[in-house]
Amino acid sequence: MGLTSRRSVSANAGAGRRPHAWQDENVAEAGLLCVRCGRPVERSRDSYEAFERMHWACFHYEYEHDVAGSGDPDIACADPSCPARSFDPNPQPPGW
Repeated sequence: MGLTSRRSVSANAGAGRRPHAWQDENVAEAGLLCVRCGRPVERSRDSYEAFERMHWACFHYEYEHDVAGSGDPDIACADPSCPARSFDPNPQPPGW
């Protein structure tokens, strides 16, 4: 899925739902927003451009997870840093 087909941050906000703090205009203007989920990027700010303007985890699931051997985001892929390793009871062995 390319960046041009992604939903915009405003589309991610969800009509009729109570806005989260990260959807507040002041928060959005003050920080870097992830183009995949629309939330502010805090921890990986230094790599914001390298990760295609996303959180590391969003980047991983968008571009690496399927390639590394798992189509299901709840099943750990071969990437040793895959976020799903924290809750997958039978993760595949790490390694590229």
